[in-house]
Amino acid sequence: MSFFDKIGDYARTLGDRTNDALEIGRLNMRINSENSTVSERMRQLGALLYEKYCSGEPVDESALTICQQIDLHKQLIQDAEAEIARIRAENGGEKAGQEEAFSGRAAAEQTAVCPKCGAALAAHARFCSACGAEVEQAEPQPPTQRRCAACGAPLCAGAKFCPTCGSQAQ
Repeated sequence: MSFFDKIGDYARTLGDRTNDALEIGRLNMRINSENSTVSERMRQLGALLYEKYCSGEPVDESALTICQQIDLHKQLIQDAEAEIARIRAENGGEKAGQEEAFSGRAAAEQTAVCPKCGAALAAHARFCSACGAEVEQAEPQPPTQRRCAACGAPLCAGAKFCPTCGSQAQ
């Protein structure tokens, strides 16, 4: 085999590998796109299921547990927002921009208080980071579900109007 034949073979091999890499890249993009579509459809399905739960329709037991956990987390968000409002009112709005710098994740992670020293604890902490005391792990209980005063239908956390009768929630 001549020198030029070897170069030609090398160029063909390199070209084939480049085409393969481009095709693999295109296929990976298609896979990512399909995964994104699946995730969006699952989110939509979850939203529909949660609306069904909020309107009082029966849902599967495993879905009920997830819906109750959503309610719990929505309540934690409302509690954190109320605490922010209290702090802002207490400080006269001086540090309004500073609170925005903290993510909502930090507020949601601090869901417990150390029984020994009163320090804020991360959600799944087994020991207090301030005093080292062991912390009992309790399964969070979902808040009692609100009901519409007019028709008695269950209301989702944060609902302003009843999805069944349209009355304003109290």
